[in-house]
Amino acid sequence: MTKRLSAAAEFLSYFCRERRTALLVTFAVAAFLIAAPSLWTGFCTDDRLFQVVFRGAVPYPEIKMGQLDLFAFSGRGQEDKRALMDRGLLPWWTSDSWKIAFWRPLSAFTHWLDWQVFGERPWPMHAENLALYGLLAAAVTALYLRFLNPPWVAALAGLLYLLDAAHGMGVGWIANRNGILAALSVVLVLYLHDRWRRDGWKPGMFLAWGVLALGLLSGESAVAVGGYLAAYALFLDRGRFLVRFAILIPYLVIVALWRVAYQQLGYGAVGSSLYTDPVHDPIFFASALVRRLPTLLFSQLAGGDCMICNYVPPLWLAVYLTIAVMFLGWVAWAVWPLIKRDPVARFWTLGMVLAVMPSCAVMPQSRLLFCAGIGAMALVAQFLHFQSQHRECFKTRIHRRAASALVVIWVVFHLVVSMIAMPIASCSMYFVDRAAHRELRVVPDIPEVRRETLVVVNALVDVWGPIFTVLRAADGMAFPPYCRQLAAGTRRLEVSRPDERTLVLKLDNAFLENQWTPAFRNPSADPMRPGQVVKLTGMQARVESVTPNGAPQVVSFRFDVPLEDPSLRWIAYQDGKYGSFKPPKIGETVIIRNPDFADIARGYVGISVNSSASDR
Repeated sequence: MTKRLSAAAEFLSYFCRERRTALLVTFAVAAFLIAAPSLWTGFCTDDRLFQVVFRGAVPYPEIKMGQLDLFAFSGRGQEDKRALMDRGLLPWWTSDSWKIAFWRPLSAFTHWLDWQVFGERPWPMHAENLALYGLLAAAVTALYLRFLNPPWVAALAGLLYLLDAAHGMGVGWIANRNGILAALSVVLVLYLHDRWRRDGWKPGMFLAWGVLALGLLSGESAVAVGGYLAAYALFLDRGRFLVRFAILIPYLVIVALWRVAYQQLGYGAVGSSLYTDPVHDPIFFASALVRRLPTLLFSQLAGGDCMICNYVPPLWLAVYLTIAVMFLGWVAWAVWPLIKRDPVARFWTLGMVLAVMPSCAVMPQSRLLFCAGIGAMALVAQFLHFQSQHRECFKTRIHRRAASALVVIWVVFHLVVSMIAMPIASCSMYFVDRAAHRELRVVPDIPEVRRETLVVVNALVDVWGPIFTVLRAADGMAFPPYCRQLAAGTRRLEVSRPDERTLVLKLDNAFLENQWTPAFRNPSADPMRPGQVVKLTGMQARVESVTPNGAPQVVSFRFDVPLEDPSLRWIAYQDGKYGSFKPPKIGETVIIRNPDFADIARGYVGISVNSSASDR
């Protein structure tokens, strides 16, 4: 058996060395095919926003979104944001400083070009994503061939990368093309930089600078290349120590110029807990780094989906983080003999850790791992080879067993499980979009809706308002001129009515404190205060009291008309579903209850969610 495996390894090494072009083409085709089920998923969530922009059917005339500025979700000025709030695409609690506007002109251009060529046919746009992913898989394999020996280890690393289920959502979601383009730029910069430094090919220097600039104009995640370049200078480059790092100064200049232009043009992410700008709010980013770095690394190396940690209660999250830290400690201990011995392994490991740090500015999601996966899959492939060839480096029996167990886990999860999960993950946004569409039915598609104000007493998530309006507009359904979302993400909500035009809400401590409500305000950085008033067309919200953390606790909403007026249509998320809502009578109080994560888990095993919610 050993002789057969050795012969197979020799053949693979020969094939990878002598048939390199065939290998790269094979991997490009395989990457296309593994995520090919996404061809039939259509437009999903943000894709539909692009759809209404290109169609010229933006819901409200006050909202100005350019066809080459698709990722400026907040607009780029206070006037744009105020219009979004007044219409209800932003909730009343949106921070005054709130801004989520990304400068991705090259990615936006590809979407504009798609629209000019393909119109409203989504499958060619998905095919473009798949083709770019195939190009990324081929490029990353070519990069591995420069660093990993024997060549079959490089091929194994490339296979692991293209199969990585963490990429599925990003590949199958048209709007996430920026992530693929940014990762492709990272790979090309590293390839060109290595050709310049190791082979003395000077054009590689200028090409690397240019590709970095293009990558930054495609997506912010291209900054992850800095982690790999720093690791390269530390462990692989030649020459004096300070000179190796001085060589990186032009890259820093390019990033600095991009950042200055980014800010001067009005782009950035401010005032949200969903996105954090490390430059604008370094303290919050540092605290997020402590929580999110182990989460993302655990997801990358263990093969799980880090999205789950966004929606679990604090106790469950603590358990999750504990498991993540313990697993990462196990990995570090198991692979230490390789890292100690091989500078290339040190390069991939440090590069992976540094590359994942910019992603900690965003709520943890597997689609953020395109760049971190470059180093992770190289390290996994190296370790699989090292453990089989150098068992003498593991000095104790328990160390050998730990290394063998890690090999089994990585083979099972990164090869077997990922091969099954990747096609499914590529369709994940389709299921999210279908779930959102089911919620559209809570409001009938009738002409009267165009003259009504939709009042959402409580929503499951804070982004429900904009998603509802955009999806209705994209589908050609009637949507209201104004949407008033009063609360979101609460388990228990007391609704009382002191007079005919006022509704008072007493919110639980989940509001603005859990991951169902992070998008529009970060109370730790911008707390609300008692007496604060937000005036909108037809309604004003007044904060009566706040929690110690600065989140609203009691809020009164004063409408211009009686609450029974036919111009108001009332709905609420209660007992785990959306439905119509009847305001209480004057002097009455009603309680809205919803399941928490534990209730939902019990529901999956056959225990009634509604009954468990009503028992509290």
